[in-house]
Amino acid sequence: MAIVFATDIERTGATNNYETIGIGVCVLDSNFNELSTLFLNGYIKGQTVFEPRCWEEFWSKNTDKLDILEYKGDLSKEQRQKEMITLYQNYRKAWEMYCKKNNLKLELVFDSNIYDGGFLNNMIMTHLVDLPMPYSASEQQYTICWETHSQLRGLLMAVASDFKEDWGLNDKVKELYNVPSMQRQHDHNPVNDAYSIAYDQQVLLNIRDGKIKLKITQSQYTDLECKCNDKLCKKCIIEPLMETMDTMMKQIKDLQFLYKQCKNNEQSQEQHFMQIRDNILDTINTMNNVLYEYDIYSNVNIAN
Repeated sequence: MAIVFATDIERTGATNNYETIGIGVCVLDSNFNELSTLFLNGYIKGQTVFEPRCWEEFWSKNTDKLDILEYKGDLSKEQRQKEMITLYQNYRKAWEMYCKKNNLKLELVFDSNIYDGGFLNNMIMTHLVDLPMPYSASEQQYTICWETHSQLRGLLMAVASDFKEDWGLNDKVKELYNVPSMQRQHDHNPVNDAYSIAYDQQVLLNIRDGKIKLKITQSQYTDLECKCNDKLCKKCIIEPLMETMDTMMKQIKDLQFLYKQCKNNEQSQEQHFMQIRDNILDTINTMNNVLYEYDIYSNVNIAN
């Protein structure tokens, strides 16, 4: 089981001249249970400086979020920045050790590795002696850092190649797949945004593991309606599926025969190789049809 450790930050500007004023973490298990959260605020009135563009385009329109992010402790701006990244690293370390002890996989994830991960790494290298991410906080070992935006884009390139948008990727996935409901919404509170990132990552992992499946469209359902019943019956679903699988098995046997011929006859190896290549492509296409038909079958309530 994978535990997702998702992080989101809020900034006052896009360069190192400005500060990270919010860090949010959400830890989510594969059943979408929220295991833990971390909220670190760093906006200090009178000390925090805003990039003019960032203030004009975003923060001036979202001053309510600044109220949430305001730090009212006794530390200076620099001291609070060091405390925030120290607490963040300690939190990472604790979850890494927990997952190792319980033989669980911990996945570190952002929606943008370059932006969020980059500025957190700048804080790590400024205030701590730890190695930057993706090195682990507990053992300083090189690990993997995932990015939901890129993964969602890759998934949609495979299953919805007509979708060309750069944004709205998670909405498109929700349109295509039977995903669970979200318990928090993205609203620039870094904890809520971290939950959204963790949610997207667990959706991707559950799709990979076959736990979340494609929705069946009305046209797909209509194509599968049988003539002997007003509902889908096992006969009209299973028999075509078995026929497709029989075709695939025959293609595999043909491949084995061609392979033996190729090995035993050096003079015609090139010709046999081309035949093998074509047969492999046919077999892959048939296997895709089997998977497609099975996915529909497994998502539809079949009448007895």
